[in-house]
Amino acid sequence: MLARELDLPNLTNFARVLEDALVDKTDKPLILIFDDSHLLSDISLIEIAEGSTCSAVFTKNAFCAAPVTVSKAHLKQHSPRYCLINAGNANAGTGSRGYEDTLNICQSLASQLGCLAEQVLPFSTGVIGEFLPVENIEKSFSTLHASLNESNWLSSAHAIKTTDTVAKAVTKSIMLGDKPVQITGIAKGSGMIRPDMATMLAFVGTDIGIDQELLDEVLKTTVAQSFNRICVDGDTSTNDACVLMATGKSDVHINDKNDPLLRQFQIELDLVFVVRHFLNNRPQSTLGQENYQ
Repeated sequence: MLARELDLPNLTNFARVLEDALVDKTDKPLILIFDDSHLLSDISLIEIAEGSTCSAVFTKNAFCAAPVTVSKAHLKQHSPRYCLINAGNANAGTGSRGYEDTLNICQSLASQLGCLAEQVLPFSTGVIGEFLPVENIEKSFSTLHASLNESNWLSSAHAIKTTDTVAKAVTKSIMLGDKPVQITGIAKGSGMIRPDMATMLAFVGTDIGIDQELLDEVLKTTVAQSFNRICVDGDTSTNDACVLMATGKSDVHINDKNDPLLRQFQIELDLVFVVRHFLNNRPQSTLGQENYQ
């Protein structure tokens, strides 16, 4: 995911590729994103297609922010339909009020969108120790939902930035066997970076179909040899999270750990998460270290 913008196509082509990347043959969007960065602090909403498989890893910091605690709990209860991301306020170090604010925001969004509160995954990044502007965030929900569009990946990559100097985004079309598959994602992260994630949020979508346990393992393996190896200033953030969403809308479905397509998908996903030349030159003996959570 640490792709430099110069590695990507020109902006027009990039937007078109992203728009097409996660759309099925009926042109129904599979993963929709809207960012409200011009109206509020920075609010983004991701809608995940029904029936998708979703996996996530989070910070190993024992002092987790409220959205991390809530997202972990929600993932254990239901398959998520929405990711709600705000930048500028980490909702960390906010005690019981911060936790209740997070729950209330999830419930409010769920009520408007017709899903369970547990199907909303909240994510926050930014200043620590300040309470969320709950009322302002909730006022944005109707606009967020009405404006969902599959072409908003790049604008959302900008919206989730805090101290980042550039947006981080990547998309690629691959062949698994003789069938096309898409992988698209965005990330943010700049300071407070050390091994075991970083002050990072990352959201990656693919249209393969894959068993939940296999998807969990694929994500853990990829993060272990990418995000969990980054070190900038020796600090681990309270809010780190990486989400991998598989919509199952392609013709590729992986349900067996011995399926050769699983290994091929793992390799391609690794290339999305790290700079290609670094991946090709990394020490092979370090693969598979389990320093993630």
